Amino acid sequence: MNRVSERPMHCLSFDVEEHFQVSAFWSEARRQQWDHYESRVESNTRKLAEMLAQHGTKATFFVLGWVAERYPSMVKALASQGHEIASHGYGHELVTTQSPESFRHDVRLAKRILEDLTGTSVNGYRVTIPACMIGFTDMEIASAMTDVSKLRRLLEGYGR
Repeated sequence: MNRVSERPMHCLSFDVEEHFQVSAFWSEARRQQWDHYESRVESNTRKLAEMLAQHGTKATFFVLGWVAERYPSMVKALASQGHEIASHGYGHELVTTQSPESFRHDVRLAKRILEDLTGTSVNGYRVTIPACMIGFTDMEIASAMTDVSKLRRLLEGYGR
């Protein structure tokens, strides 16, 4: 028996977003101020990549398209270091607040930006969900995303 195949696979991923883009702070007025807040994402992501390199570890980085537009060299560096670049959407808007059309636009825009920067296909995507959905299984969330009545039941009472 091959001992390597017996070892468990560990997966590591990170959301690459600014500290001010947390969905709990979301408002359209705040969104309009994003370019005026101090950025921390590039320096923090660089430190994280350095720690991973010290341990010979690769990860998946779910990058916002908004961040990738502002820090293209960071995205290119992560990809050149062998990390997977995946999408976290463009503007970190909650999926529950988007129409199907705006959701598709957000996903496609982020994917195009990331693929143009890395020259590779972006296959991973992490949806932005309300904090109240954390703890649900992927199947429960996926089911809710395809059935609006289920989604409304899951979100019942959120923010009250």
